Amino acid sequence: MKRRFNYTGREKLTKDAIKITVNKTNGKPKSITAKLNLNEIKYPADTKIYLDAYHKTDRKRFDLGKINQRRIPEDLTIDELAYTDNLMFRLMLIDESSDQGKIIAHADRIRADNEANKKPILPVKFEDLGQQIWKLEFTAEEDGPILCLNNKIPVLENFVKTDPIFFMYVFPAAIRVILTHMIFIDTVENPEEPPVTWHSDWLKFSKMILPHEPIPNLEQDKIDKDEVVKWIEQVVEEFCNNRREEWESVKTRLAGE
Repeated sequence: MKRRFNYTGREKLTKDAIKITVNKTNGKPKSITAKLNLNEIKYPADTKIYLDAYHKTDRKRFDLGKINQRRIPEDLTIDELAYTDNLMFRLMLIDESSDQGKIIAHADRIRADNEANKKPILPVKFEDLGQQIWKLEFTAEEDGPILCLNNKIPVLENFVKTDPIFFMYVFPAAIRVILTHMIFIDTVENPEEPPVTWHSDWLKFSKMILPHEPIPNLEQDKIDKDEVVKWIEQVVEEFCNNRREEWESVKTRLAGE
């Protein structure tokens, strides 16, 4: 029987209840190391402990035993997950004394210690995009946009890291789409204190690119759409201006073809 979980009345654990490190092989996430830091006195001895590694609906669950019999599995591999960069983790303490398991405490959206400060503003993942070379994916509210590249084109993995033509073709367009989505679809209104983390990250990024131009008024009843579009284009233009070396390389490459 598949056990269902009751999510009501659960306590929030602090995120330091577990320490997670991502282990890489050839630069790619392979497995994790986990260390529990729980106050076992607070919970019944037979409370089950689970750790989820996840990205959207893709998930792998690890059984860490019980409060009185903790066991960190030898196999903590994560490389079978489709997207292993910047994974989130969820720690759950569950009372399984009935058919409907009850979550009595949890901590969600945990990041690995060695990855917490390395999240790129535009993460990249590879998947089958059919005939598209790239697209932007807007995921859950807090996760922010992801640049998806077609895994049927093997050279893209090298291009995205080293090729200036690819960089200068894709990233200005991506910035334009992301800022447009954020302002006109997500309707962020307060550039000083946006409620969503990735909105804040991208507004700071835009301000860093264009430090001497104020962000336009984004309140929906006062917004000047033409002014906002002009500001977005200025951000994109200045982003390109700041990368003159890449641009010169692109011109040289294209002139030689």
